[in-house]
Amino acid sequence: MSRDVIDSWDWSERYPTGPEVRAYLQHFATRTHLHPNIRLGSEVSGMRWNEEESVWDVRTRSGNRYRARRVVSAMGLLSKAYLPAIAGIDSFKGAVLHTAAWPEGGVDLRGKRVGVIGVGSSAVQLIPRIAADVEELVVFQRTPNYVVSANSEKLTEQDSAEIRNRLFDYHRMCQQHPFGVAMGPPRGRFEDLTAEERNDVLEQHWSEGGFHFISETFADLSTNDDAAWATSDFVKAKIRATVIDPAVAELLSAQDYPIGAKRVSTGHRFYETFNLPNVRLVDVRSNPIRAIDGAAIVLESGRFDLDVIICATGFDALTGSLDAIDIVGRGGESLSQVWARDGLRTFLGMTVGGFPNFFMMLGPHTPPATWW
Repeated sequence: MSRDVIDSWDWSERYPTGPEVRAYLQHFATRTHLHPNIRLGSEVSGMRWNEEESVWDVRTRSGNRYRARRVVSAMGLLSKAYLPAIAGIDSFKGAVLHTAAWPEGGVDLRGKRVGVIGVGSSAVQLIPRIAADVEELVVFQRTPNYVVSANSEKLTEQDSAEIRNRLFDYHRMCQQHPFGVAMGPPRGRFEDLTAEERNDVLEQHWSEGGFHFISETFADLSTNDDAAWATSDFVKAKIRATVIDPAVAELLSAQDYPIGAKRVSTGHRFYETFNLPNVRLVDVRSNPIRAIDGAAIVLESGRFDLDVIICATGFDALTGSLDAIDIVGRGGESLSQVWARDGLRTFLGMTVGGFPNFFMMLGPHTPPATWW
């Protein structure tokens, strides 16, 4: 880490918004003199291994070409947006947006009838932000999510000073934590605590917010069914206490899987949003989406006329970003072809046989990829 960067930047809140994160990245690149080594807006379309010269020939969609002894894929687990294959989606008369491809200048949703498909992490962040502006918000949910509050309080000068002084301690905590986060160990195992102690632990970390609720509650949360379901029941009780309509609270409460079986999301007043009179939750597991017809989403029973559809449907995870590039290794065979023929095979999630000097960060089979 750069001490210069640490000392020259203050965060405004615990979980800063996108514009602030972007400003920090610009600041970091400037302070560390990275700009000359970055080509923004230069999308790689393909790369081919040159056997004779032992180099990669890399090409971009703009027509530029590069040669490299080594190539590192650092596109992340979640970068290729997934658009649902709903019949008629291309014929929708309004705007169809994806949370991962939001227009640069933003979108004016004031007075619009908006449908959001999905309730994953992107939707959890989006729904409370737009609910107050739109005329009507219809949320199409297939599988309910477990959402914990982010509790993104503003940071004082004293907070910033403490973060700056302890940053290297936090870095060491990340190195020692299985998920690479600056959090401490759980208080103990669920089975070793009394009912009162268990409730105290859950209440403490629920109030603290963020991923502390998952990482610091019980050491056996991911291995003990009793711990997982008891924690799930605790969250569902919080949902019932927050959402006024009991039927909506029930729809928002997962019944067929415990907390931690899927990635838990953090949000800001997500459950409270469903108390607004212009927000409606639709269960598409019992009433599936059949098609998009002109200006409406058509369900098995009924239809919803809309001006905007927002797909919060996630990503073609893990391999999607790699499949989007024509990566050709030894023998003229592409990475997609090799995986289609032999199955998804890697060495430690970092390399693939037949693709020399090609390295993947957060590739398939790495521990973070498995968790996500």
